Amino acid sequence: MSPLLSNKSLAAATTTYAFQVACRETKTSWTLRRRYAHFVAVQNKLCQLERASMRLPSVRSLLRPIVEMELTTLDASNPFYDQLQAFAGKLAQIRLECMALATVPQQNDRLLYMMNEIYVLLTAFLQVPPMQVEEELRCVVATASCRSDVVNQMLDLLDTSSPSLLIFELNDIFRLRSKFHHSTPSSLPVC
Repeated sequence: MSPLLSNKSLAAATTTYAFQVACRETKTSWTLRRRYAHFVAVQNKLCQLERASMRLPSVRSLLRPIVEMELTTLDASNPFYDQLQAFAGKLAQIRLECMALATVPQQNDRLLYMMNEIYVLLTAFLQVPPMQVEEELRCVVATASCRSDVVNQMLDLLDTSSPSLLIFELNDIFRLRSKFHHSTPSSLPVC
């Protein structure tokens, strides 16, 4: 006689948590769907990155709230779903802070590497749609120039289809802007 429930059907009975994510600035929204195990895995990876950044205090302070959060235990005063939602919100905030740090021209390469790794990890985990990434970049790059044609030219330099090096590329734009902005008319390159 065969069992009523096979091992496959028991393994398939997992809970997926869904959160509606919306960005006021870009007016983009999407649904984030993740299992509890995904939240724990991303927290563990961020803890590893925090430990690996001993000489980068800005990375450590950025990740400290995530490292200090306890996802493995349920807090009776805070419903489980709300805890995961708060965690996802903090991840979204950290992701945007990585982008903001990339706009500072004098960042060292090790810091940019860590910021880029965190940014790529969180973009994937939060299932950020490409349209949202493009609009975020438009907002950030617009701080470098008020002219829309210049912003569009800068955005053309960024590969938004693959965010694997996006933080480096964004930082390069702001480094170039800084060099151009601080140069005197006599030192401007001749085209």
